[in-house]
Amino acid sequence: MQRLMLAALATLISTAAMAQAGKTPSLDAVVGHYRFQSGLIMKVEKNGEGLSVTSTGSTPQGVLPSPDGKFNYTQIAAYLTFDLDAAGKATTLNFHTDDKSLPAARLDEATAKKAADALAAKIKNQTADPTCATTLKRVVEELRAGKPDYSKMTPVFAQQTRTQLSAIQGAVQQLGALKDVKFTGVGPAGAEIFNVAFENGATEWRMFCLGNGYISSAGFRPASPASPTK
Repeated sequence: MQRLMLAALATLISTAAMAQAGKTPSLDAVVGHYRFQSGLIMKVEKNGEGLSVTSTGSTPQGVLPSPDGKFNYTQIAAYLTFDLDAAGKATTLNFHTDDKSLPAARLDEATAKKAADALAAKIKNQTADPTCATTLKRVVEELRAGKPDYSKMTPVFAQQTRTQLSAIQGAVQQLGALKDVKFTGVGPAGAEIFNVAFENGATEWRMFCLGNGYISSAGFRPASPASPTK
């Protein structure tokens, strides 16, 4: 009898969850924080008739709901879906592109706050991640070869890199061999800043490292000239 009751309960829960599939959840049901396997945390907030999503180390992006249950990005070819519990509240965020779907589990507010506090402390104290410089060197050589490891990038950054790879590869190749990497600080959003010396010049790189070789953003520009000695 007990087994029958448990089986019936499981069926009811499954049926309720399936009833949510293909339907657009309410904005209130999906607002919160979600963490991907890479360590990236995505914050989802209401923004008018849609959502604003902000990933660790990146600027907010708008997404709009559609009747089929998708939340479509307004600036990139990607969309979000959400897995819902029996009460209709999102438990998992799924980021979709043409060739990939990546899940992110909802975080409770205490865990999300702890992560935000750690990032704020890193910015305040200008603390370097000891592995980020190593990751930067790897990324430079991958870009030079035109073969970046997209599996170590967050979905949005991977997509941006794919579309710009030819130009990035050419710019890195013109710099010549990498000579030295020096940490110089942490930017206002938490990206680590490096002065990177190459055979043909110096550049300033900003990279947001998530740990274990994952990155959520990276970019470079000519290094600012040193201040004259007084």
